[in-house]
Amino acid sequence: MEAVKQIEEYILENQDDDVGTWEYGHTPYLTNMLNNLSQTEADEFCNKVLEWNDDELLYLISLSILECINKYLNPTSLYIKIFSKIKDIEYLEHLVENNILFIRPPYDTIDKIKDWNIDQIESLKQNILQVMLVKSSSWNEGLNEVVEYLNNLKPETKKT
Repeated sequence: MEAVKQIEEYILENQDDDVGTWEYGHTPYLTNMLNNLSQTEADEFCNKVLEWNDDELLYLISLSILECINKYLNPTSLYIKIFSKIKDIEYLEHLVENNILFIRPPYDTIDKIKDWNIDQIESLKQNILQVMLVKSSSWNEGLNEVVEYLNNLKPETKKT
């Protein structure tokens, strides 16, 4: 529990720092913290971060998750879940460039979202559609393929 609390407190203490400080200082530091989480801490971290309702906190931790190599974390799956929670279009516009285009054949990350319920998939689709309104048209073909792929999924889970 302590490691997860330290991560959250670190982000809160430094969230107002400039982009360069985040890119070259805080993100590598947080990635190192994530890489050192035990299985129990990693499970706790995944649950805790998905309870966050602050788009900026979610955005900032997602940058570190991309680089994470902890065997107890599934960074791609967690990244996609975080993307689906964020509502701020500026954050979404940046985050869509990582992993989101790979939620389709031939990359097919169905294993990453196979346990999602219908609401989670809908939230992911809605965020992708929102980004398509502001992203350059060169992104739309790939993002449309992701949305089509998600539309064709037949989740066996119930609506929450």
